[in-house]
Amino acid sequence: TMEDLVKRGIDKKKIMVAECGIDSIDYSDIKKADYPLLVYVGRLKKYKSINHIILAMPEILKKHKNAKLMIVGTGDYRKNLEKLVEKMNLKDKIFFTGYVSERRKFEILKEASVSIYPSLIEGWGIVNIEANSLKTPVLSADVPGLRDSVKDNYSGLLYEYGNITDLSVKLDYIISDKKRYEDFCENSYKWSLNFNWERTVTLTSDYVKKVFNKEYLHE
Repeated sequence: TMEDLVKRGIDKKKIMVAECGIDSIDYSDIKKADYPLLVYVGRLKKYKSINHIILAMPEILKKHKNAKLMIVGTGDYRKNLEKLVEKMNLKDKIFFTGYVSERRKFEILKEASVSIYPSLIEGWGIVNIEANSLKTPVLSADVPGLRDSVKDNYSGLLYEYGNITDLSVKLDYIISDKKRYEDFCENSYKWSLNFNWERTVTLTSDYVKKVFNKEYLHE
């Protein structure tokens, strides 16, 4: 990410960020679940910190007793997560899907009430944008890469990485009020419109031309 490059001594003026875009997705025939469905979509790796969502579930369930968490994806940390779920006696509330097709992934993101991304660090939060494009707000750790993919208190909320209480409190804020939740859904879709491949190509093309023209040397 740009933050990492700047920390390594790269001049910020010589960095151009062209976020990955998303394809237009139409899953209007898929409805939201009729209960609070929380989802994580991605690889099951230790640094993804999926255990933070699991640890937050008891607090979440105090206010939303019918809430469920669906963990979508594969990875070498799955057994560790399954052991934690069993230890916390949450097997009836937390489910692992394993690998799913691309279409099924988008169906799940559409059905979800909130998509949660608790990772320690990412280059870019593409899943956040994909969820937003399906009118699903996101709850994301406030870390490099991910924070750039969230318009805080608009497309979703950012929470302090590793703070389980902050995670559960902000999740409750998103889903506890119907009108507020509907606003999050609509705004998340509007935010996603900023990210498409045409924009990415234009940004990249313009910057390449700029470099070849050596304009950056005179700024």
